[in-house]
Amino acid sequence: MSTKVIEKPGGKKIYMYKEKHVSEKVYYHRLKCKENAKNLNKRNNVNTLASNLNSNVNENQLIVLHGRRLIDIEYMGKQMFCRKCKEILALEDIVHEKRVMLASMFDVKCRECGALTTVCSDKQHQVLSIKDRKVQHFDVNTSIVFGTLNTGLGNSHLNKILSSVDVPNCNAASFRNHEKEVGSATWKLTDESCKNAIALERQLTIENIEKITSLL
Repeated sequence: MSTKVIEKPGGKKIYMYKEKHVSEKVYYHRLKCKENAKNLNKRNNVNTLASNLNSNVNENQLIVLHGRRLIDIEYMGKQMFCRKCKEILALEDIVHEKRVMLASMFDVKCRECGALTTVCSDKQHQVLSIKDRKVQHFDVNTSIVFGTLNTGLGNSHLNKILSSVDVPNCNAASFRNHEKEVGSATWKLTDESCKNAIALERQLTIENIEKITSLL
């Protein structure tokens, strides 16, 4: 068993987590994170089931959302108006949610005319895929991947943090797609920075050629 507590003579306890010795504090912290992840997965499965059955239920029945979401309040707030009658929409009237990593696309039903309006939780930007096709990435997803990589962590570490605050996890494949976007952008910035440094060094050398010659 990868997780267990071994009692030694004299009442001393050894805590094992994934076949490694850990402290008591770390042991129970990881168990708590593991339990949070299980509960979150159960909730996600309930939401997925509700979405799949949405067409078979009464149109007045709304789904129940669980957990927390990361949203751009100002951007989302500007979208909370019915596309048909322009009435103000309510989050209580969300009938469907499509999650894209940490971003969400909500279908909100208008209480006045019954029309559905799609509301995005965050802004999007355009990038080129591997096949040179233009695709849309949500800003929050690119930012979270950049921040994760910048701290020396990976997708599994990020998901542990998200689970502890009841935020939906990031899919590994989606994380890799954004990782390629971040890596490409970082390489371009690095290359541009190096070229600028070389150009500046050349300019300073030309301007100070006489001083340099005198030192040789």
